[in-house]
Amino acid sequence: MVSNILVIDDDPAVRGAFKLILEEEGFAVREAEDGLKGVELAKAQRPDLIFLDLRMPGIDGVETLRRLKTVDETLNIYIVTAFASEYMNQLKDIHDEGFQFELASKPLSSSQIRNIAHIAHIAKSQEERRATHHKLVLTLYVVSLNPETRRLVEQITAVLASIYEPG
Repeated sequence: MVSNILVIDDDPAVRGAFKLILEEEGFAVREAEDGLKGVELAKAQRPDLIFLDLRMPGIDGVETLRRLKTVDETLNIYIVTAFASEYMNQLKDIHDEGFQFELASKPLSSSQIRNIAHIAHIAKSQEERRATHHKLVLTLYVVSLNPETRRLVEQITAVLASIYEPG
């Protein structure tokens, strides 16, 4: 289960904790100490999930979010901060502009970090499955529906149902 996760936080202890917890779960983790480095890493290799702090030197988390979504608006970004109230107006504004993100308060427990990562991984897997999903349409014209033909149609239906999702 390798999902690529990017942790953008200016605190090395926070980045280290996220890395330790997530790598133990089998995730590949990259770290950025500021927003500019985070955007650079996201451009180099698209992460499946980003944990983003708000209060950082240089560009803050809101501007980082804006730049990340410019790179790829489908990025899955989880803002993790102890300063949500300080940034609430900016977060509301950026949300009203159509930017999508999740928000959680620091500190997160190790189980919360794991759960967020696993949910993102499951969502990614389902998205990939939908993208590669093939639909089979079978039209069967039956001239006479005798017991033998009915049995064959039921067998074909059962085999196809075991291979393909109905609908």
